[in-house]
Amino acid sequence: THLGYRQYNLEEREQDFYRAYETLIEMILEEHVDVLLHTGDLFDSPRPPTAALLKAQESILQLVDNGVQVYAIPGSHDVLKRRGLPPHVLYERLGMKILHHRRPWDSVKLPGGELFIAGLQYIPRHSRDGLLESLRRIEAEASQRSCKKILMLHQSLKEYLPFEYELSTGELPRGFHYYAMGHIHQRVSVRLPWGGLLAYAGSTEVCNRLEYSEYLRNGKGAYLVDLSGDEPTLHRLDLG
Repeated sequence: THLGYRQYNLEEREQDFYRAYETLIEMILEEHVDVLLHTGDLFDSPRPPTAALLKAQESILQLVDNGVQVYAIPGSHDVLKRRGLPPHVLYERLGMKILHHRRPWDSVKLPGGELFIAGLQYIPRHSRDGLLESLRRIEAEASQRSCKKILMLHQSLKEYLPFEYELSTGELPRGFHYYAMGHIHQRVSVRLPWGGLLAYAGSTEVCNRLEYSEYLRNGKGAYLVDLSGDEPTLHRLDLG
């Protein structure tokens, strides 16, 4: 969602990102979703402007008050290059649950049963060995669960960003029903050879000129995921 991004240093463009976000929150509430997954880059900077922090706070309170469980992973824009906490930690007491390498999974009790959610913050390519080790731990834990399972990652896959990636599809852990991906701004959805559905929801606003043609073809928005059947089904929530 890149809240706080002032494209071309224009206040109007910063407001565009807030409006897209607000519209999406309204759509989520209208759909009565159980769980919201934000797969990174909630903010455009690890030190976002106060307006962006307030916008996120307002939406999280609104979602939690309406019974939506909110899960997030810090993305490449949210994380300080030197060690430090992402802005997300401000919202843990409001109900947001943050997944990262120290706490990479959680279980959610839903009317239809238990849901296992695993996730990691963005891990750069130079720390790829650590990323693969964390994914092996997650796969081992997931193999012991018999419920529906979701993996949240903010990483580029070789198949979709061949010149700047951290993983290939074949290196993803097995056993998950839905792979909720962030980092790549275009919309992607694909059934994996071993089972499960992988999707990049993309960004909620156009962040650079290169995205404009993709925006004209596929629009911007989010995915509504139904896990009630044997296989997940995907529905588009379109902002435009």
